[in-house]
Amino acid sequence: MSFNSNEQVRIDVYDKGYHLLGYYEKIISDLVPFPISERFITRKLLQAKKATKTSSIILDISFEEGNPVKHFGRPLEESLAQSQVDKVLHITDMATIYIRKYIKTEGLFRLSGNSTRITELKTLLDKGIEVDLSVESIHDICSLYKLYFSELPDKLFPESLYSSYKKSAKSEETEKLQETSQLISKLPPENQSVFIDLISTLNEISSFSSINNMTANNLAICFAPTIILPASVYNDPQAILSDTHVTTDYLRYIIENSSLLFPTKPYSICPPVGFPPFSDEDIVESRAEMLKADFEARKLGRNSNGPVASEEINHYRTPTKSMRHRSVGSWSSDRIIRKDNRGGISFGPSVGKEDEE
Repeated sequence: MSFNSNEQVRIDVYDKGYHLLGYYEKIISDLVPFPISERFITRKLLQAKKATKTSSIILDISFEEGNPVKHFGRPLEESLAQSQVDKVLHITDMATIYIRKYIKTEGLFRLSGNSTRITELKTLLDKGIEVDLSVESIHDICSLYKLYFSELPDKLFPESLYSSYKKSAKSEETEKLQETSQLISKLPPENQSVFIDLISTLNEISSFSSINNMTANNLAICFAPTIILPASVYNDPQAILSDTHVTTDYLRYIIENSSLLFPTKPYSICPPVGFPPFSDEDIVESRAEMLKADFEARKLGRNSNGPVASEEINHYRTPTKSMRHRSVGSWSSDRIIRKDNRGGISFGPSVGKEDEE
């Protein structure tokens, strides 16, 4: 096989059976030694001799630089970084918005979405095309979210920590909470951030289990194989039988105790009604900090009707950097966003040092 400056490829076929032009193009496709991320298209057949003992053809090849996938199948840290480069919300954040919006929907993560549509959405995201999930089925969104985790090269909970995970799962009840906290702290920063948000979301879903029928145990059954069980376990029939119950039951424990493990979640991704559209520079604080927000609002002053009630205040934070690559508790100083007496929203002053004492 030879190449020249005119982007032509010459290939000699030592088989008189290859007398159809389509076969030549297939041979080119099979043999041209380019990386998977490169694509080429055969544009025009310049020359083709009749089939003899040795046949030769020259094809004019148009090379197109392939666009490697941006998210699915890539390491988590690369996928998150790609979203920052593209200035779009990451798939895990986009999905979380709508999962929490439709949190009372029956069978979240248990009922499958439309496989064709899920594949289409995956393709769009991998091409860097921003998708509008507001028009998609919530079950398609849940399936897409779960598919992202299942295609990570390493599990969200890395295989290197799997033995520690099983050890913590078998710890005494009096020590399990502390063991679990220490275990999660060992996760890489990106994994820890996404894991905390996932678990917090699953906890919120389970709080509506009387409506959506998704208990913490049901959710653990859905997610343990996807984010915990490593490939080595799947290849061992005995291991998968013994490990599935242990990993699932421990994940249920983590979901049920997320409010104790993460008393101040890094953010809650749902913007309130009436607030401007969410952007990747806006971080909504979790419900777990509502009491703190109320306390700070009371210190800032009283309105004409008395103290600012907790249901009349929304508390936000804007990060100084991207929403990712930040540990819990490292966010920028706070700004209070209050509903005024006319039902509008006004920004209060930043919380200063004197307010934190």
